[in-house]
Amino acid sequence: MIKDEQHEGYDHGVWAPISLMYPDADIPVIQISLPIYYDIKKLIKIGEILQSFRDDTLIIGSGTLTHNLAKSKSSTDSPVDKYAKEFSFV
Repeated sequence: MIKDEQHEGYDHGVWAPISLMYPDADIPVIQISLPIYYDIKKLIKIGEILQSFRDDTLIIGSGTLTHNLAKSKSSTDSPVDKYAKEFSFV
């Protein structure tokens, strides 16, 4: 992986799966962070743009859907939010 001194490293939501899938770091990676409050039309537009890359680029969605730090609980006894329980990879 090439280190860019002007930017921070990858977020763990990107780094963790990519480092396991490609331990030699021999693929290009672009990290995009989307705020949960984005307008749906903007998200659809981003999806349409990313779709043009899908034939030759690995695109992985990771993060806020079930890993929302803004809603994190400080207690290990806290109940799991309904949206996280219902999340499905399929």
